[in-house]
Amino acid sequence: MINIGPNGEQNQSIQGASLGKDRVLVVEDNPNDAELLSTTLAQSFTVDIAMDGESGFQAALEIVPDCIISDVMMPRMSGFTLLKKIRSHPDLSVIPVILLTALDEPLDKIHGYDLLADLYFTKPIDTNEILAAVKSLTRLGQNRKPDVQPEKTPGTGITELDQVFLRKLLNALHENIDNPDLKVDDLARSCHVTRRQLERRLKKLERLTPGEYIRQVRLEQARKLLEAGVPSSIADLAQRVGFRDAKHFSKIFKSFYGVQPTIQN
Repeated sequence: MINIGPNGEQNQSIQGASLGKDRVLVVEDNPNDAELLSTTLAQSFTVDIAMDGESGFQAALEIVPDCIISDVMMPRMSGFTLLKKIRSHPDLSVIPVILLTALDEPLDKIHGYDLLADLYFTKPIDTNEILAAVKSLTRLGQNRKPDVQPEKTPGTGITELDQVFLRKLLNALHENIDNPDLKVDDLARSCHVTRRQLERRLKKLERLTPGEYIRQVRLEQARKLLEAGVPSSIADLAQRVGFRDAKHFSKIFKSFYGVQPTIQN
């Protein structure tokens, strides 16, 4: 768990991040409520805490969580403003957001839902209800991921910003496709995003990890080269698409396509 203070400083807590767990960002200026939420959610999630709305938005950009819980009344930036910024940002817009408030005013709730809050809870917090809500929202988030298949035209059924991102990513990968040392961080820098943002967007758009995406594009390029009769040997083909070992390349190719790569005479 990372605790992010009002000036952006980060303090690593004793709980730490758990690999494989969905990540929840709690934006709460009340230390008692923040601690209660983090203790409750840590049963099932990796939890990060930001102490105000501005720090919360910066944290969301950095870690791209799977769910955000935010208080409404906070210094520097209210929960309403935070929600509005989240919904207008291409990397954050689909993240489920739960708003919390100490004031049970119907107009406030209506305003929150107008800004596309997923849920709105009144304090004092019912921890069992919050935990159940976050579990439900993160499951829904997984089910809402668009089923974009690799061979479909890039950008089908997605936003213009997503299309630009995918084209930029694919171009960066093709420019370096013969480089076996190409790293995920290199692609992220080429697309002007963080590694976490790259992982999040690929997970949403292609349902792939960056490593899986790189391998898939390499294999698709290998198939195209084979069909065009370009490579002189399997070793030549493997080298052209960034594999050092021809035997390993052949094994991966067969696993992906169901047939061994064969040079056309």
